[in-house]
Amino acid sequence: VCAGTPLNLTASTIPGASYNWTGPNGFSSSLQNPSIANASIAASGTYSVTATIGTCTSSAISITVTVNPVISGNTSGSDISVCNNSSASLLGGIVSGGSGSFTYLWVTSTTQTGTFISANGTNNLANYTTPILTTSSTQVWFRRTVTSGGCSDVAPPVKVTVNLTPVGGTAGLSQIVCHDTPPTSDLRLSGHSGTVIKWQ
Repeated sequence: VCAGTPLNLTASTIPGASYNWTGPNGFSSSLQNPSIANASIAASGTYSVTATIGTCTSSAISITVTVNPVISGNTSGSDISVCNNSSASLLGGIVSGGSGSFTYLWVTSTTQTGTFISANGTNNLANYTTPILTTSSTQVWFRRTVTSGGCSDVAPPVKVTVNLTPVGGTAGLSQIVCHDTPPTSDLRLSGHSGTVIKWQ
């Protein structure tokens, strides 16, 4: 089980029997099916249970429980902007905890709270380069899931904004002006609405 999740113990039903559970970290219970609500790593170990009817007690039956540490540091990167018909490079955070190696899955949605589906199928990449993005969807969300030892952590999504490439710009007509005389107002650039203009 994963740390912070319930650890549920179960024993066979024996009519008229009472039960006695013992385990690590001082655990004991007289319930047939006891539960530890928020299991910690200290709950790892061997749990044993006996059943008693009258003065007769069964031999102990044991199970081994492993509580894997939680995964921390999982992020999907930072919100970024890219130009139309280009890819976005998403840099996920460095993770720790877990048990054993980490596997990664990036998924995508056209809305922040929509249904996230696999992007280009299952992948195992700490960082992710998206497919070519177009302005058919000007905003796309991506998020990363990290899994280790059967425990998973889902990071909040990051937003990729896809900007239109300016088209149809003109710098006006070529001009000849006298020394110390400014050019006319025809020296301008037209383009896509919202374009930031830089003259060189």
